[in-house]
Amino acid sequence: MNIDNIFATSASGSPANELTSALDTRQNLLRIDYLQAVISKYKKDLLKCPEGHLKAVPHGTGFEYYQRRTSADKWEYIHSKNRTIVRRLGQKVYLKRLLASAEKELQARLALASVLDKGTIESLFMSMPKSYHGLIHPIAETSQEFYERWMAEEYEPGFFRPDEKFY
Repeated sequence: MNIDNIFATSASGSPANELTSALDTRQNLLRIDYLQAVISKYKKDLLKCPEGHLKAVPHGTGFEYYQRRTSADKWEYIHSKNRTIVRRLGQKVYLKRLLASAEKELQARLALASVLDKGTIESLFMSMPKSYHGLIHPIAETSQEFYERWMAEEYEPGFFRPDEKFY
């Protein structure tokens, strides 16, 4: 990232859009790494889950659970003594949904990362050849323009008084 881009200011006057974009890019890359680790770990855990599907049916104040091993099989009641299979099948449902969601988010974040690699609209001016700089009026200030504008502003002291106990 170019130092000129760090102090870029948008047309609305909010400073450091490029810095914010760079931080967002870093956060995006960290999230991509995290999602890849989650997908890798839980795909292995999903392989350890029992075969079949789980169905929960309301019964009184609780639920009855049924298992079907293949789509051709009938639903079989799972006795309350065998709740470990219910928990494992429930975890399997959760892991399938987790992986589907993580893979969708990963695809979206990878697409975003490829777009952000090309830069933002605020950083475009500084990425152009210097021969164009005199011909163009960019929407964002360069760091030099921002610095000059900042230095030209009169300092207005605030309400801070070091001798007072409460501020």
